[in-house]
Amino acid sequence: MPEIRARMTDWARDPTLDGADNWFRFFLGPSPDGATESRVFDRVDDVGATIAGTLAVQLPAAELFYVSADMTDLARHAADTLTDYRLHPEDLPAQIGVMVYEHPPVQGTAAARHNAISIVTWGPGRGGLWVHTWATTSPSQQGIVRIGRTLAQLPRDEVLERARTAAARNLPEPTPENKPSDSDETADRVADHVLATFLPNLERAPVPPSFVPPHGYEWCALTPMEFTEMEGWPDGVSHPSRTTVGRATTTSPTWRCCWPTEAGGCPSGAGRGWTSAGRGPLPPQSPP
Repeated sequence: MPEIRARMTDWARDPTLDGADNWFRFFLGPSPDGATESRVFDRVDDVGATIAGTLAVQLPAAELFYVSADMTDLARHAADTLTDYRLHPEDLPAQIGVMVYEHPPVQGTAAARHNAISIVTWGPGRGGLWVHTWATTSPSQQGIVRIGRTLAQLPRDEVLERARTAAARNLPEPTPENKPSDSDETADRVADHVLATFLPNLERAPVPPSFVPPHGYEWCALTPMEFTEMEGWPDGVSHPSRTTVGRATTTSPTWRCCWPTEAGGCPSGAGRGWTSAGRGPLPPQSPP
């Protein structure tokens, strides 16, 4: 657990092209669809930079929590009946935290690029609380990861020129039905499709050399939560190609089940399922 936090912190604070700032600039950008019209971000905000800066401050200070399979199943069961609720600051087991699940708490949270959610981080944000979800990269995406890493090694001007040419050709997405007979032509077609798809990303930032975060977990979404009565689960901010993680991530039920009582235990014997895996300093935090 401390090693996971350390790796995520190093990435969040890395000023190079392989750090969080460039990763969010490339994959998310300053104005992802709908984000700057939300209650959290304004049109003048640089969304990607704001998220990266927030993580750089909060991850080093996060307390660590591990949730066993039994505890995860209990929280999932609680989430099935949780529709309307009031979130209080005291519901949180820590002001800033990293929570690692033994197995994904909810099925159906996987998108094309990643597996189901297995890490949740949180900390202060505009309006109350920002919850981030993370997952490992799907094995099916190793091909595109290799392409991304190859592109990162090429001169940026060369990559941009080829991407613009590929986008202008407007080729269909490669499928078994339209696959060229020549293997080299097939590889070129796939590469051109990837370049055309990522043209907006390439125009705003260099390709991250590792393409996926070196610490092993991809950022999936940000869900802002208010300390007030809420109906359902609020809309979040995520990469356009990824699915939105619904309220059933079981984060809130897990927090409540994991919060120790004054006597030092957990309600309903829940202490058998979770571990507080270390404490970091908790300096005063201001919403970004």
